This record gives sequence, structure tokens and C-alpha cells, in this order.
Amino acid sequence: MIKTLIVIHVLAAILIAASADASYDWIRMDDYPGARDRHAMAYIDTDHVLLYGGYDGAENGETWVHDLSTNTWTQKFPTASPSARRNHTMASLGDDQVLLFGGYDGAFDDETWIYDLSANTWTQKFPTASPSARFLHAMAFIGGDDVLLFGGEDSVDNDETWVYDLSANTWTQKSPATQPSARHYHAMASIGGDEVMLFGGYDGAFDDQTWIYDLSANTWTKKYPSTKPSARGDHDMAYIGDDQVLLFGGKDASANNETWAYDLSSNSWTQKLPAASPSRRYSHAMAPLGGDKVLLFGGHNISRDDETWVYDLSGNSWTEKEPHTSPPPRRDHVMTHIGEDQAMLFGGYVDTVSYDQTWIYDLGENAWTEASPAANPTFRVGPAMAYIGEDQVLLFQGRLTPLPSIFETWVYDLSADSWTEKSPVSSPSGRSGHAMAWLGGDQVLLFGGSNPAHDDETWVYDLSENTWTEKLPAAHPSARSEHAMAHLGGDQVLLFGGYDGVSNNETWVYDLSENTWTQMSPPTSPTSRRTHDMAWLDGDQVLLFGGWDDVGPLNDETWAYDLSKNTWTQKSPASNPSARYWHAMAWLGGSDVLLFSGYDADGHDEGTWVFHLDKDLIPPEAIDDLSIALESGAKSSSGNMLLRWTEPYDDSGVDRYIIYRSTDPAVTGDSLAGTMDTTYTDAGAAGNTGTNYFYVVKAADAAGNKSDVSNRVGEFDRDLSNGTKAATQWRQPEIK
Repeated sequence: MIKTLIVIHVLAAILIAASADASYDWIRMDDYPGARDRHAMAYIDTDHVLLYGGYDGAENGETWVHDLSTNTWTQKFPTASPSARRNHTMASLGDDQVLLFGGYDGAFDDETWIYDLSANTWTQKFPTASPSARFLHAMAFIGGDDVLLFGGEDSVDNDETWVYDLSANTWTQKSPATQPSARHYHAMASIGGDEVMLFGGYDGAFDDQTWIYDLSANTWTKKYPSTKPSARGDHDMAYIGDDQVLLFGGKDASANNETWAYDLSSNSWTQKLPAASPSRRYSHAMAPLGGDKVLLFGGHNISRDDETWVYDLSGNSWTEKEPHTSPPPRRDHVMTHIGEDQAMLFGGYVDTVSYDQTWIYDLGENAWTEASPAANPTFRVGPAMAYIGEDQVLLFQGRLTPLPSIFETWVYDLSADSWTEKSPVSSPSGRSGHAMAWLGGDQVLLFGGSNPAHDDETWVYDLSENTWTEKLPAAHPSARSEHAMAHLGGDQVLLFGGYDGVSNNETWVYDLSENTWTQMSPPTSPTSRRTHDMAWLDGDQVLLFGGWDDVGPLNDETWAYDLSKNTWTQKSPASNPSARYWHAMAWLGGSDVLLFSGYDADGHDEGTWVFHLDKDLIPPEAIDDLSIALESGAKSSSGNMLLRWTEPYDDSGVDRYIIYRSTDPAVTGDSLAGTMDTTYTDAGAAGNTGTNYFYVVKAADAAGNKSDVSNRVGEFDRDLSNGTKAATQWRQPEIK
């Protein structure tokens, strides 16, 4: 429980730092950066490397630090940072500091930023002169607290040489007699002293030139080694000690995974042939780790990558580091709540590979653990799974072809780590694309699916009786598959969307005690979709994410349904998983929901996300029925005005009400008064025809969270939008 509280406190801290509405957000729980390319890395100190930004379907603004000694990635949350960007560059400045310049954040950028590890701060610098906005340039440490920059692109390639001096906060353009041609996609690395090496790039064609820049002489010297890597770009390089530089990967016509080392003293390139190495890639990043080791992360070939590798020159070995253990990425898997702060995952597939593994996620530990039951179901496409009480889970899956049809009912028991196949006397027919949800107690609801036609049957499984019972409610959703269902509290279940030839956006609620399906008609709802998922969010609320509408792009919307109000509300978290379908979600207890994997525009995603709702940060609801009238008997020119309202629908957190009054229709300025009642008398405010007061009220809780403003009322019956109508009578009749 203590570890759970620690995690929740961390989640809450992230919410406060990151979200526009601090009461909720999606938080990526993986303890390593997500798959990306076009990011930048730089040495900070021995064993530590900084990573910033990149592209993972959108520009990214995360700050991460890798520690080789503990083999951990740690995400940092500085109070300010550069905008999310890609194709920028970074270089060490010494003393735990790193320089970042340029990149692309929707436009080419010319900002200069410094990261300080000890203070965990990004600081924007404002030198009087600097290189023009650009991306795809290269930078390298060049001794002292100086960094060299060369080339890049800002719609055309350039061949400028610049040096940044931290102590003076100056960029100085150098004008060497000769220099490499204008280019981008090249790489540079310190090679000791005040010298930097450059290799490759693209200047109209991929290049295989080797150049050395000497700061003290301000010269570029082209080298002519007898052997060298082939022409390429979008590779990376890192200093590896003793005047040597390591190069990996890159592309020309295609990506490669070659490892080369350059030795300045002998002016020689040597291809290394380690027993294992990272796969072919480009747009990755590398940084020295001190000694003769280099860190590599990410990159792109067929898809973006999230692998962490370390190269050791003395052993000529690449070693993949695995700071995380989690299920392999997949789609069409199923998840459900199974215990305090825990969720269970089963099945799924990628291409032709299917999985029958059972995994448990623990929020308190932020860890995935593969279970080891003695026997388990064989994965079949399109299963459904639901919590069934007492740390147990029900799975129902089927197969139609090849005949004979299969329909299996299994129960998993967490405490015994065992799967048991149940053999009820009767059961639903074999099907896929159905949905199931807990009904409370030891009962589960199943609806729909495809077998092979779409189905509209309603079934309930009772664990204590080991029976499937077909229910025959008078009305029900139309036949469909690929819909989603979630527990709503008590013995009710929410159903949304699905596919019956076309996707739909119907909202239905099933009530077991009444055996009724009721189609709800909320004023707003998510668009039609299928292959989305939902999970209980506590109380009578359900969270929905993602899906597909048959023809458009994949969806990344987050919606919450509230049964008591019959409303769908679209959430706007500061961050969220990429647009996807065939993912899975599960309630984790409290107000936390787990999401894992699925299929997005880049293929199968392996991220672990938690949606966290912090009730302590949720403001009260806004008042929507504020009214105003002349207080009974107060007919003098200085009579009293009476404000009235009713408490918000959800009044559980209201501690007081704050009244605002202004002669400005926008009702700006400080508050007038506070009260614990739902009425307020503004003494002596009435009767002055030269002054019209406007009022709004906010509800506040004990923590200081305030609701949005109420509807606005005015002292006189006049046009509140422009304030031009003559003030002749009261807005409302006299209160009796």
C-alpha cells in the first residue's frame, strides 16, 4: 500500500506540472523513453546521458537521463523546457551542462538552450547573434565550454561554421579558408583537444568525406583514409576515447547497421564486426558514456524503435540494455481489473504471431510480471474477459473455423495463479468481437459478437452456479461486434459503439435487476467508432479511449461518461497515447485506468499508460441558475438585492460560495463576499439608476478549487451583452 501511495503522489505531481486541467491526465508509465527518432542525446558526466525531444508521430518535448551504472532511464520534469521538437542537436558543455540549438517545432528554430542536470533546469539563452533557424545540423564539444556547429538546412543547405562560448554566451561565426560543402544529415563528434571530426551527410548526394576542424587554427582539413564507410547520412557518431570516434548506422538507398571506428592518429577507419549489434536504422542518437563506451537509443527503419544499446570498444561488443520488462506489443488482447491496484492481460497477436501469455500489472510497483500458470487457454481471435470478483477473471472465447466450432469458458484465479476451464451445461455459441463486463458479485454480462453474422444476444454468467443464462430483455442494442462495455457500479453495465455493417455511436445501459437495456440519449457523445475500449473510472463513470470509424484516421480522443447526468464529456489531457485501435484498458482501483499497446499509425505500440483522476483537484461544478431580485419590502432607492441559486448537482466538495460584483459586464476584479448559504443579500445596491451592478458566483471547496463562473445576472432588466438599454425596471419580480 505504501508503494501505491508513492506512485499516486508521483502521478499527482505530474498532473500539477503538466495538465491544463490539473485534475486528470494520461501518464506514460514505462520507465524508459517511448519509441522515437530524430531526437538528440549528449554526454552529461560519466555514466550519464541526456536525451531530449524527437518524433513519435508528433514532435516530442520530454527530457530523459540515462544512468549506465543502474541501467535506468529517468524522466525529468523541469519547470520550463524547449518546445517539443525534432532534428535539433545537443552537445556537452562540461560541468553537467548540455547545449541545445535549433530543430523543427512546426517551423525552423534558432533558440539556444542550456540544460543543467544538478538543478534540473532548462534555461533559454539570448546571445546577441546566433546561427539562423535550421534543423539537421550537427554539433560537438570542442574543449573548455565551447561547442562547434556546422551546416544544416532551413529550406536550403548551408556551410556555416559557428562556435558557442558558454562563459561569454556568444555565438561566433568562423570563416575558415576551406570547409565542407553545404550539407545536412551529417554527424560530428569531438575527437580530443579542440578538434572535431565530421563524416558524411547529404549535399545533393550522400557523402563519404572525413573532415577535421581545429579550433585553435580555425581550419577544416579533409582527410583521405585508405578505407572508409560508404557514403551515407542520418547516421550518428560519438567520441570513444584516445582520439577515436565510433560511427553506427545511417542510410543511403537503405538503412544499415555497420559499426565503424575512426582513429585520428593513424587517419584510419576500421569496420568493427561485433557478434551482435542493433538492427539497421537511421535517425537514432548516440552519446559517449565516458571511457570507451557509447550509448545508442531509438531510431527508425521499418518503424520507430525504443531499444537502448551500449557499445564497449575494448570488448568490441554491443549489449542491449533492458531497463524494463513488459509484454511484447500486440493487438486484440484483453485486460481487466483483478485485485487492488492490479490488472491482468491475456492473449493478443502481432501479424502471424499469437500470444497465450498471462501478465499482471501492479500500479504500486509500476511493474509487469508474467504469470506462470500450469495450464492456460489457447488464444483465439476476438476474445472477451471480465473481472468476476475475489481476484478472479472470466474469459470467454470461440472459434468458428475450421469446424467444429469452439466456445470456451475459463476462469483465472490470481491467488492460485491458475486457469481452470469451466464446462457449463450451456453457453453462448462460438463467436469473436463480443464484449463482457462485471455485473457485481460473481456475475458477468456478455453481449453481441460475430458468429459469423453479427449477434444481439444478452448472456449472464454466474460463477457460483457455473451457468450461462441467456437473457431476453424486451429491447436491446442491435446486433453488433467490436463494441466496448464497462461496469458502471452496482449491477449496471455501459455499452458504446460497435460495428453492424457500419460503426455507430449508440450509448446503452444494461440493468441486471430489471433485465433491461435502455438506450441513453446524451446531448453530446463520441463519434461513431469500433475497436475502442472502455473501463470503469469509479462511481458511475466510465472512461473511453481511441478506436476507428471505418474510413477516417485512428482516434486519440479521451471521453468520460457519467451515468447520473447521462453525459459524455471529452477530456483534454496535456498528453495522451497516440491514436490507436485494438488496444485494451482496465480499471486499476481508485480513479486510475490502465491502457496497454494496440495498433497505431506506426504499427504495434508497446507503451503502458495510466489515466489518473485526482479527485482532490477536481473543482466543484458551476452554478447555472443564479437569479436576482429586489428583496421584499426594500423599495427605497437604496434597497437590497437578493441573489439566489441552488447547490451544484455534485455538491460533495462545496465548502463555500464566492460572490463577484462589478459595473463591468465581464464581472472582473476581486470578490465581493463569501457565504455558506445559497442566498446572498447585497445591501443598499438597488435604486441607483446611474449604476448597474452585474453578478456571478463561484463554488469553492476546502482545498481552494473553484468552479467556473455561474450564469451572469444584472441589477436591472437591460441588455447585458452591450449595456445600452435604459435601466427602467428590475430584472425579476419582487420576491414574496
